[in-house]
Amino acid sequence: MTPFNYFLMPVRDKVKSSSADAEDDEGADSSTNSGRDWRRSSTTNQPTTDTSSFSVSPDVDPQTSKLPCHEETPGASESSEKMVATLSYGDTETHAYTIWRHLRTSPNSDEQLQVDNMLDGLDILGARDKPAYCRLVQRLAERILPYCLDCIREYHKPRLKQDGASSNSHVPLDQKSYNVIRLIWIMCLYTPALNRITNSVYELYPSLTYLLHKCHRRLRRMTAGTCDSSTSGGESRDTSSGSATEMTLTEENLTGFMLSILSILYNTLYSSKSYETTAIMYEAGLLKIVAVILRKTRNVTTGEICLRIMDISADYGGVAIQTVLRDLQVMRDASNLWHYMLKKNMVSKTGFQIAELISRLGETLRQGARGYAGGSGLGLSQSKCGCKEPSMRRQPLFRIQSLTNANHWCSSPLCGDSENVAGRKFRLCAKCRLCMYCSEGCQEFHWNQWHRSECTPWTYVGSTSSESAETPDENHNSPSIADSVFM
Repeated sequence: MTPFNYFLMPVRDKVKSSSADAEDDEGADSSTNSGRDWRRSSTTNQPTTDTSSFSVSPDVDPQTSKLPCHEETPGASESSEKMVATLSYGDTETHAYTIWRHLRTSPNSDEQLQVDNMLDGLDILGARDKPAYCRLVQRLAERILPYCLDCIREYHKPRLKQDGASSNSHVPLDQKSYNVIRLIWIMCLYTPALNRITNSVYELYPSLTYLLHKCHRRLRRMTAGTCDSSTSGGESRDTSSGSATEMTLTEENLTGFMLSILSILYNTLYSSKSYETTAIMYEAGLLKIVAVILRKTRNVTTGEICLRIMDISADYGGVAIQTVLRDLQVMRDASNLWHYMLKKNMVSKTGFQIAELISRLGETLRQGARGYAGGSGLGLSQSKCGCKEPSMRRQPLFRIQSLTNANHWCSSPLCGDSENVAGRKFRLCAKCRLCMYCSEGCQEFHWNQWHRSECTPWTYVGSTSSESAETPDENHNSPSIADSVFM
């Protein structure tokens, strides 16, 4: 069972780490669940655990303990079951519109909690009905992705303090920001959405830097005891944010927030496979924060994603990024995580994957050092310098890890054809590159009915919206199918 199936389990099926490890794990991240539900208590416990995704209590056998997935146990609550039934048999367009309407409300409103409940049901649906899940994710991406990206961009805009200095302390860790980050990670399953997210990294990475730094800083303060942590709900408040609407979060919530951001970061690097994207990540400060998280964490899932980010960064970032990783002493931190896993008897399938990641990263850094001494260019990647290709095939990190790819449907609501049924590739809208069509008739119908008002033109990396993005005019014609592009 992969560690990412752990994200799908209800909170009552997850186990908090034993307090007996507190002395060894002081300053470490929470190694329990990813905090799917903000409102559930963090005090519930069950005697089951999954050694592939987090550390376990000393009295639990890490070799025999298993955390079943949704297909195996009726772990979902009655409200979640009703939501799954609604998402399974309801209209996809209606569900997408409902989530979009609630998402646009104030950060900590009841509507945001409804979005959270719908996303909980969507997670369960992904384990039970993959075609229905993929189709709903595609429709969410077509309608909501541009708005979610705009929300993340807003976090990076500095606001003035009273003394006139700029500050980014307003970056929120609230229900809305969590829903937005969670939706972006979910929509990475839809390939055109992942391409658009990757194309926006020039504006997204600085905001993700602030969010990731704030999550990690608050986790450190919680584990150090400088933040109040209520046992009845496990809530704490960061007064440094200065936000009256800031939501109180548990350690599990913050860990889930951080895992979502790290997964989005890895997926953009995986989709891009370019030196430019890696350089943007370095300039935004994300690489340094990921190294700090790897040094402090005792969460196996967090450590694995950090190592994946460093591995792909070293591969495509060339000698320049490899030099930075050596300066950050990431191999020492990775070895410390591995020794911690051995000490806690946590070596499982995920443990051996981490061992292979550490070995591959070390080999990449050694080859980069020899290449630099031999005069290789700073932007030279492994594949260009003739180094051996990675033995472990890279895969994107989806929220439903059992899904390796998604089937695509025609975006016209009255069509319902898929690429598998049609036996051919569909074309993307030439403006937004999110909607897909099997024919010009379907594209024209969808344009006249809905897409005219929601089509957001593609904006290229490094360009501002005022320079390259056109505002859709309700009177302009539908983009021709001849101008559309294959995905």
